Amino acid sequence: MSLADALERAASALPDAADAIRDANGDADRVLEALPPQAAAEVLAWLLTEDA
Repeated sequence: MSLADALERAASALPDAADAIRDANGDADRVLEALPPQAAAEVLAWLLTEDA
């Protein structure tokens, strides 16, 4: 699975971060820039645990 696909799944699972994730269009750097540190950590945690 590509990073863009994984981020889309994260956006579906994490509604508070969904707009920032989708606006980044699969670009992890843009996701990190768009989210506050706690939300970015939640996205990373989701990717590592749920989409592994």
